[in-house]
Amino acid sequence: MDDNTLYVGAKDGMVIQMNLISQTTEHYQIHQDAVRAIKSHNNTLMTCGEDNRVIMTKLPSKKSQEYLKTDNFIQDVLIIKNTIYTAGFDGRILKKDL
Repeated sequence: MDDNTLYVGAKDGMVIQMNLISQTTEHYQIHQDAVRAIKSHNNTLMTCGEDNRVIMTKLPSKKSQEYLKTDNFIQDVLIIKNTIYTAGFDGRILKKDL
């Protein structure tokens, strides 16, 4: 992860990695529905989406695994001192250690 890379989430669950210098893109199917937020932490992307899941994707291997599943879609994710906080569409805030 560097200052020349941008990650964008799409409605179809795709995450698009854009290199701002080389103008190249890579696409990763991570979620089954719209991606709501993307955060980076220690060479890992944490994404959340309308499929009610938080997914961890290791970089540069791009191996993904489900980190958290809820009964309502997750609008945002925040990482503070190795703790992940998620905000659900229903207003619930969940906290889980990394």
